[in-house]
Formats: sequence, structure tokens, C-alpha cells
Amino acid sequence: MPEEAGLEKITVEGVTATYNSVLGRYEVRLANPYTQYNIIATAKDSLAKVTINATTGDVTQVGTAQTSENKAGAITIVPIKV
Repeated sequence: MPEEAGLEKITVEGVTATYNSVLGRYEVRLANPYTQYNIIATAKDSLAKVTINATTGDVTQVGTAQTSENKAGAITIVPIKV
């Protein structure tokens, strides 16, 4: 089992999210015209399961998970687990 089983990278509409250590979450800011976001989450361990808890349903894949999420207002929060 690898020592680090967290997230390597999260991208939303091709923009890499940055980790906000104060809030303990990844964040990305995008222009207003989006009504839906394409999200890709990649684990540090290529054999780890990645789950994106989208409102359209949970998506679980090994190594990298990808889904779309509808915009939920000024702030859209999507939980991701490794």
C-alpha cells in the first residue's frame, strides 16, 4: 500500500484546482458563462478508487474519475473521495 493515497490533481473545465489549506478543500474560479462543469479527479495511486459525489449520481473509477456537475449558484461544492 502506498504511503500517499490522496489526490494528485483536480481539473474543472481544464483549469487545475488549487488546495486551500485554510478551508481544507480544492478550489477553482471560472468565468460566469458555465452552467455545467466537467470535473476530472486523479489519485496519486493509480490503483486507488476515486469517487466524485455529483448531484447526478456518484461516479467511482480506478485512478481517475470524470463526470459533469451542474452549476449550483455562485459556489458549487462537489465532494471527492480517494
